[in-house]
Amino acid sequence: MEPIKKLLKKMVHNNFLVIMWTGLTILSLISLVSHRTGGDAPHFIYHFSKGYFVFLLVYLSGAILTFTALLKRLQGDYGRIIKGIGGLILYVAGLKYAVSGLYDSTFLPFAFPIQVLLLVFHTIYHKSKTTFFYFLVFSVLFFISVKVFDMSLCLILKQPSSLPGQALEKTEKFIQTFDLYPYSGWHIQSNFHHLGEAPFEYKQPYSDYDIKSGPMGFFIEFDPASPPKKEANEFRIILIGGSGAQGWGGQKNENMLYKQLENQLNNTLRDTGKYVRVINMAMAGAITYQNYIALNRWGHCLEPDLILSYSGYNDFAEPVFIEGTDGFQHFNQLNGLALAVRGSEFPPSLRLLKNIFPNIMTKTNAGAALKVFFSSLYFQEKAKKEYAENRKICYVSHLDCLEKIAIPMYVHAMESIKRDYMGVPIMVAWQAISPSRLNQSEKELGYNFYNNMFETAKQRLNGYMNNRWYFINIHGMFENNPQQYIDVHLGNEGHRIVAGIIADEIEKIVRNQPTFP
Repeated sequence: MEPIKKLLKKMVHNNFLVIMWTGLTILSLISLVSHRTGGDAPHFIYHFSKGYFVFLLVYLSGAILTFTALLKRLQGDYGRIIKGIGGLILYVAGLKYAVSGLYDSTFLPFAFPIQVLLLVFHTIYHKSKTTFFYFLVFSVLFFISVKVFDMSLCLILKQPSSLPGQALEKTEKFIQTFDLYPYSGWHIQSNFHHLGEAPFEYKQPYSDYDIKSGPMGFFIEFDPASPPKKEANEFRIILIGGSGAQGWGGQKNENMLYKQLENQLNNTLRDTGKYVRVINMAMAGAITYQNYIALNRWGHCLEPDLILSYSGYNDFAEPVFIEGTDGFQHFNQLNGLALAVRGSEFPPSLRLLKNIFPNIMTKTNAGAALKVFFSSLYFQEKAKKEYAENRKICYVSHLDCLEKIAIPMYVHAMESIKRDYMGVPIMVAWQAISPSRLNQSEKELGYNFYNNMFETAKQRLNGYMNNRWYFINIHGMFENNPQQYIDVHLGNEGHRIVAGIIADEIEKIVRNQPTFP
């Protein structure tokens, strides 16, 4: 221990802390000047008109004052005053910009507190070595306590904080991480290649997944806004739906419903000289109304000859059991976040803090952060209630929600697609769900509710605008013969079998259509 003490003492007396502090100052200034706004202009140019240059001058004056006091080792009241003024300027400036979050991608939020801490260490050490020792012990114990608390969260929190998105506990993006798009809602990651295990596919027996997403998270190889030119004698099918339609559960893209359907149809129609292309515009987590928006925005230039909707599960689960409204997945959480950042919205537990520190709690992101940290569920429930009141959504049970929201919303979405694609035939393939998954829902919605929902939708849609409607109850074909590969996410075999059933029906349509529009 004695050699270490001598080394530390030598480092302190050789202005080691001064050198460290100066280095941090230089690093923070480099970060400050070189940090970009997203364009070519650094922040200090971009924000010149917003007082940014004034902040830079204030920061430099604080740095010069404190550095001078340290270098000259000013003693007595005068030295302490100079150090205090310089340190205070640095601390306040650092706190302001760390709290506001304006420079969260720079070195500044970390440089300021470390610089102030070094000043404190330097001052305490020269004043009293005993005090310095206790202060150091306290700092170490405080760090250990925070680390223990951090480690204990995995035991205390059974699930991450309620915020919009997917798998918030993930420290890196993965293929099912959602990005928010205007109008159509959540899309999975664009142009993402997933290799290896897929924990979200808990039911299938394989682990060596090889899945690729395309532009905007669709499982396609081209930008839907700039599709390849339609070939002569080509029959185009647009596939819509949720994750089951998109292909989740398949080990590779080649195993998925859209590829299986395309391959099987091209094999059976080889003698006709017609070529079938299946364009997969299904969206994981989506309800059919989101499919309608996606079709409206990107589907027309694809020139479809048939629209295939493999749907059902999300269209009752999202409105009835997850959102409780007609919103898309995570809508209540997103709406709750919008409430939380309002300065006028505070939960009862934080109103006292707001009264004591009104400016911090209403004019900085610190207040919003505290509201989200402590009261995200409060804002989520409040947002859900207020939206329901504004929309005059009222139901007394889950069954009532099914009948008043889920079924009408599904029917309206399909009608909207038909109006948008008047001359295009639409096929509704009712999504297969395993009996074990439906059991819990049937306790509240009644036995056979899922088949009844299909029959109700079929009755209301059949003949709407024209007779170019086709209906297949895929679920009804498997409900009495449960298989591991048949569920919301089909396994490889499930994708192949379901594709075969749908292909048989589409083949009849293609063979009966001699020419294409």
